[in-house]
Amino acid sequence: MPHSSECTNLLETNHMDLREHKSIVRNKLLCVTVLCITFMIIEIIFGLLSNSLAILSDAAHLLSDVASFLISIFATYLSEKAPSRKHSYGFHRAEILGALLSISLIWSLTIYLIFEAAERIRNPSDINGKTMTIVASIGLVVNLIMAKTLHSGSHHNVDSNMNIRAAFLHIIGDIIQSLGVLIAALIIWIYPEWRIADPLCTFLFSILVMFSTISLLKNAINVLMEATPSHIDPRSVINDFLNIQGVLQVYDLHIWSLTSGTYALSAHVLVESNRLPCRVHSKIANPALVLSCTCANNENEYIVPDEYSWILSQCSLVANEKYNINHSTIQIELGETCRAHCLQNLEFENSR
Repeated sequence: MPHSSECTNLLETNHMDLREHKSIVRNKLLCVTVLCITFMIIEIIFGLLSNSLAILSDAAHLLSDVASFLISIFATYLSEKAPSRKHSYGFHRAEILGALLSISLIWSLTIYLIFEAAERIRNPSDINGKTMTIVASIGLVVNLIMAKTLHSGSHHNVDSNMNIRAAFLHIIGDIIQSLGVLIAALIIWIYPEWRIADPLCTFLFSILVMFSTISLLKNAINVLMEATPSHIDPRSVINDFLNIQGVLQVYDLHIWSLTSGTYALSAHVLVESNRLPCRVHSKIANPALVLSCTCANNENEYIVPDEYSWILSQCSLVANEKYNINHSTIQIELGETCRAHCLQNLEFENSR
């Protein structure tokens, strides 16, 4: 069928564009990850040498960035891995497991730094303000370079990719924290007796780090609980399906995330049986294309609905193009055959 060929070509083109886009995203994320890891090591070393918890808390924030970047890179590789018999949806959820692991690590380090900051307030210790200032200044420059790297070549669509957008927001947070640490370092350098600025800065940005992971934790929980993605309105999907010629009703609609940016849908679509021309066959060459028919009151008769595949392709096309739903499983029901099973869910669907 012509529409089938057009749909296939469109999906193949989109798949090629998606692979190319993922490669660009990976390269950018790899670049900023290398910069991030390098400077994180520098901060840990000089944070210990200068006896500055604020520098170490900034290193912890960088660790959260590194974890986020590595998860994103790992996810783009896994998303291209072919599904197996055991993992029929592929390995997308590995990103979620990695996110939960990184959150656990980040929170453990942050809580440790908070306790250390409380101890520093009770028992102040000398801090090398000059070293702290130099490291904080370099950190600000490095963060600006990373922001420029992510933004380069994407001036009009930096928000078009979830991973790039998330990374960019992480870097903006790093820039703000670097400014805060730099101010605290200058205060301590000029007024050494105000060394309490270091643990206070640690408190402030430790809380910032923990709050920055809450949205990631919330998203991970929603994915594992198979909640409907927040940006997709099930009513809107139903209305779009109902606008397809021949569709009477939509039941048992379920939309969930396999991972961030990868969505799945399943639904029952009730169509007008009298719109689908029946061709009675005594022998069917391809049973996969055949739907049982009881409308003729003959158990041995079958129909080959000419509009069956068209409605399926239209529903899948709407789900993919408008809502970016990558996996669609749509069951066509004829006439009254669906009502006995589906009407019990109608009240639930209308209440969503």
